[in-house]
Amino acid sequence: MPFILNSLTGIRPFGGNMLYGYVTNDTKAQIQAAGYFNNASTYLQVGDQIHVSGDLDGTPFHTSYVVSSISSGVVALTEHSAVTQNVKQVITSRVAVLGTATTHYVVTPIAGTITKVLGVSNANGATATGTVTITVPTTGAIATLPFLLGYVAGALVEDTTITAHTLAANAVITVATDGGGDGTGEVIVTLEITPS
Repeated sequence: MPFILNSLTGIRPFGGNMLYGYVTNDTKAQIQAAGYFNNASTYLQVGDQIHVSGDLDGTPFHTSYVVSSISSGVVALTEHSAVTQNVKQVITSRVAVLGTATTHYVVTPIAGTITKVLGVSNANGATATGTVTITVPTTGAIATLPFLLGYVAGALVEDTTITAHTLAANAVITVATDGGGDGTGEVIVTLEITPS
């Protein structure tokens, strides 16, 4: 089915460009065929974005394009790649009191890298240091959170020297305490994961 100009709707200005919506029964392959949007060349300009809802009578999809060039009535588009690099996953693990050696496990639902490790205790410590160690498959121990002598409930502990590593989706992460410390409250460990 050819491009239908009446199905292209300007939604709002996007900076100096327009943001368009386009609804069609055409498939993605048809939309991406050379020359599909040529009949709109007098309305479009380089930098405009077109959000497409397509194949509505078959297997509906959504994607978006930026107009990359217009030359002699020929419109060229570039499909936006999936934006995942800034979408981070945060998982937490509740660990038993530092004075008891325990091991807990959490799973990352995505492939990526642990980019931040934070911990906080729900109770004060007085006479000893307790350490939480985070371990991942293949790499081994990648981070430690030392709750030092005299740590205070609610005080943030962060490992800023995380060992380089990558994780597969569904990787099991181990969060373990060494039995040191004398706090009587839980420790909450937060892991920030940046997708691959």
